[in-house]
Amino acid sequence: MQQLAGRFGALRQQVREARALQQQQMLLHQQQQQQEREQQQQQREQGGAEQTQQQQQQQGLQQEEQQPREGLPGMEKKRERQQQQQQQQRKSVQQQGQQQPQQQQQQEQQAERASAAANAV
Repeated sequence: MQQLAGRFGALRQQVREARALQQQQMLLHQQQQQQEREQQQQQREQGGAEQTQQQQQQQGLQQEEQQPREGLPGMEKKRERQQQQQQQQRKSVQQQGQQQPQQQQQQEQQAERASAAANAV
């Protein structure tokens, strides 16, 4: 019984961390959407919007191929949402010509692991 209680405590902690990470991700996502909108505005003014959209679509397809789908049907949607978020984050980072900080990738991986653990409860 004590082992079980300990496990539940650990799981609860993971869920708390997952929620905190998700909140961070949402904030990041909102910031990046804002940046994306500003960039699209700039591109429209420069007349180069079409080209980058094509690049984004190609990039999205490549990512789908690299990350095979797996897991439970409930996690499927969650994973797709996360993939879309990650794709959007990578796109906006690429558009700015910056390298994506490794910390953000680690956060994404942690969030995926934690949400998988939360789903398993």
